[in-house]
Amino acid sequence: MRYLAAKDKKRRILFAKSEMKQVVFKILKKNKLFAEKNEKLSNKIKKYYRNSPRDQFYSRVRARCVVSGKSGWIFTRFKVSRMQLREMHGKGYFYGLKNSSW
Repeated sequence: MRYLAAKDKKRRILFAKSEMKQVVFKILKKNKLFAEKNEKLSNKIKKYYRNSPRDQFYSRVRARCVVSGKSGWIFTRFKVSRMQLREMHGKGYFYGLKNSSW
């Protein structure tokens, strides 16, 4: 599990480095008038996406628990897994949560 957390951390760093470039390219790509006039820029954008590593895109980043490193059942508001949330709620770390029973 630590290996997967380290791999995810590497992906987050790669994404952070290339985030601004991706945002600019996305805006230019959506602006069709600019892309049609400037064919060189359009080709440059296509070449960038073709040659870039897959791990630098946000869709490759997983949501992980900050306590245990698990990737499933993460509550994004607290950034913890359901098991850690239940355990921490029992100790009184989170206010405003209620136990549900039916």
